[in-house]
Amino acid sequence: MLCEYDHDHVVDKWDHIWKLQVAERIKYFMWLVQHNRLLTNSTKAKMNLGHAMCNFCRNMEETILHALRDCALVKQMWLSIIPFKARSSFFGGDLEQWVQYNLRRNIKGLNGIRWEDFWATTCHCLWIWRNRELHEENYNRPMQPVLYIMQRLREYYQASKVSGTVVSVPKRVSWIRWQPPEEGWVKVNSDGASKGEQMAGCGGLIRDHRGHWLGGFAKFVGVGSAFVAELWGVLEGLKYAKRKGYRKIDLNIDSVAVMKVIKSGKTNSSLGTSLVKSIKKLLDEDWEVKISHSYREANRSADALTSMGCTLNYNIVYFETCSINIRELIHADVLGISTPRLISL
Repeated sequence: MLCEYDHDHVVDKWDHIWKLQVAERIKYFMWLVQHNRLLTNSTKAKMNLGHAMCNFCRNMEETILHALRDCALVKQMWLSIIPFKARSSFFGGDLEQWVQYNLRRNIKGLNGIRWEDFWATTCHCLWIWRNRELHEENYNRPMQPVLYIMQRLREYYQASKVSGTVVSVPKRVSWIRWQPPEEGWVKVNSDGASKGEQMAGCGGLIRDHRGHWLGGFAKFVGVGSAFVAELWGVLEGLKYAKRKGYRKIDLNIDSVAVMKVIKSGKTNSSLGTSLVKSIKKLLDEDWEVKISHSYREANRSADALTSMGCTLNYNIVYFETCSINIRELIHADVLGISTPRLISL
């Protein structure tokens, strides 16, 4: 066992999340919750990006547990559906205990919907609604959230039945981790995301063959799709590496579509065309750049910087030294800690 890393314990926790009958994005969201990776105000405060308090309660720290369970904005909804006898267990314990309690079917399902599926989907919806209310002036969450979530799950169950009768693709669990570059090369991991009409951002970082931090950045893109934000991440990552004088670049991108567009030089996106041209121009300069795809599980540090970029009030910020939040992810990459992913055969 390395640094008390219990492989069997991790597999057991992952299995419960993977067996959820919900959309893939909700499973990934729950993995982030399980590992305390959501960008709450508490987390942002540790990165000196603002205060730690809940924007709705004002007098409580916004942790994941507060945002999804204890905030006055959500607690009343939980109280409306949690049986009285289960309330002390449901509202007690730390984050990991709360996650495991709900994943292990300790509460009866609702009208044919498994409790763990309802709970996970509700957590995902609450997080989305919370952020949209904060960043979109005219947004209002559904008037009957419980009915809304149950309807979504019924539709997903039905779609899964239909798709399951049409095709069944064999899959296997693969353990994904960050791979260091060859000695003499540096690795650039970049990412981009769009979290609303006005919240697109990108980020990236540079590391050597030992996993040592060489620099990072987070950029606010503004209006734009995730595709355009990903292209911005690639462009800014290459420019940053070039400016630092590195000559051998191993560029990792977690979007297959973006990787193909960069290699072909063709895109149907009007906003993306100029970005692709700028990237191609950089690639044609006198240096070596290898481009490859990496799964998002191996790109978590760039994803964290991207989330920061989406919340910036200015264009771009550079990190010559690693911030406290990213440091934990970097350390996990150096240790070779893996994350399970179900991959089609």
